Amino acid sequence: GVTELGERGLVNDIMSGLAKLEYRFENGIKAFADYEKSETNLADDKNLQTIDFDDKNAGFIWKSNSGTRIEVRGGRQNDF
Repeated sequence: GVTELGERGLVNDIMSGLAKLEYRFENGIKAFADYEKSETNLADDKNLQTIDFDDKNAGFIWKSNSGTRIEVRGGRQNDF
């Protein structure tokens, strides 16, 4: 199949794994983290470019009873 790989756009011949963690606290705070690792050109075709990719993100969201929302997140994407 074909999938979208981060900022690289559409690619095929891909193996990808994704893990997500989310925790909701009682005071309106939600913490989250996710990690994705993908490899392309699994057949080692010399005519195709190989992109190994990982993406890490984490942060928190606070939402008040009045609807105010503050979101802080950080992340890093690496292409190899």
